[in-house]
Amino acid sequence: MEFATQLELNVRAGAPIVQIISYETLRIQACCQRVAGSLGYEFYIWNRTQGLRHCKSSSQSTEDYRQPHEIFEWLDEQVQQQEKVLLLLEDFHPDLADNQLETISRLRNFAISVAKRKCRTAASSSHSPCRFCRRNWKRKYRCWKCRCRASVS
Repeated sequence: MEFATQLELNVRAGAPIVQIISYETLRIQACCQRVAGSLGYEFYIWNRTQGLRHCKSSSQSTEDYRQPHEIFEWLDEQVQQQEKVLLLLEDFHPDLADNQLETISRLRNFAISVAKRKCRTAASSSHSPCRFCRRNWKRKYRCWKCRCRASVS
């Protein structure tokens, strides 16, 4: 399976964190931007030298978030506001070393908080299944758009 397809499937499935190990920086950026555009997400890139950049089709605006704790705070704000954001953290591997326990713990806590929000949202939403789910409910498919699990009679 092609990388872009795998990434899109992970984003659609709601994976809060996807680790990409590659030396092909431009290819990864282009792929992430393409996936974000096709799913209607805002695409941001962060690294220590340039800070946070909002990547639009032709322009890039920069914000001064240069430290990992600052970007985690920004990301928490985005998730609380329920923004659709795809964030690429470039050259983040030094912060994942064994002696960087705070960073690893914050990533784990972020993933858990996103999962809890999704569980609460799914439990509190009472909606009728979408057309895809109504058509395919016998095959026990779940819609990637609404992720509904409602049974159709």
